[in-house]
Parts: sequence; structure tokens; C-alpha cells
Amino acid sequence: MVRHETEKFFNMPAGWYCGLLLRESTMKKMQNLLFKQTQEIKELLMDSLDDIEAYEWTLAYPNSAQTVVHYFDADSIVKEKTERIDLFDKAVILKPADEVFSSDRKTSDSRDEVKRFAYQTLSE
Repeated sequence: MVRHETEKFFNMPAGWYCGLLLRESTMKKMQNLLFKQTQEIKELLMDSLDDIEAYEWTLAYPNSAQTVVHYFDADSIVKEKTERIDLFDKAVILKPADEVFSSDRKTSDSRDEVKRFAYQTLSE
């Protein structure tokens, strides 16, 4: 088990529990790509204001089961849509990974080892 204290890693999530750790040089390249992609997406959305809606969400409980319900105001104004478009930024998915460990074990064995080692190391 190795704790990577001097090397900077950045977390690029790919789902709930997994993703990629990028070293700083690759993160900078990825951030540039994501910035360019974000600009193209914003242009597309601004050109498509009639085809998009600014939505909200709420929880509903039909048959006692929690469900997420999305809704929008049929009379929403352009300002609401453009404000949401301005908030869109794909580059924000890259975040510094503060504590990084490496292990040569697989799956749950590795996870258990990392938990034990991290608890020991970070408690000192």
C-alpha cells in the first residue's frame, strides 16, 4: 500500500463510485478540452432556446414510493433558460483528489486494505 503525498491527482468521476485519477499534466489538457466542449454546448443551447426548458424537480410519493418528478413552467422566459445555460460547465467535474493510495490488490480486498491503511495513516 502506497500513499501518494507528493504527486497531484485530480478526480474525474465516471459514475457513483468510480472514475479516473488524472495526473496534473493530463488534467490541464482535459480541462482545456472540456472548456472548448462547454463553449460549443452553450452555443448549441443558445441557438436552440425554443427547444429547451428550464426545469425544477420535486419529490412525490405515489403508492408510498419516493419518485423524482421534473417539471417546467410552460411560460418560462428566455432569461431563465439563458441563466441555466450560463451555469453549465463541464470542466467543474475535475476536482483535486486530496488523499490517494495505490494497492496491488483487487476489488473488495483492495477497498478494505485502503480503508484500514487510510484510517491508520490519517489518524497519525
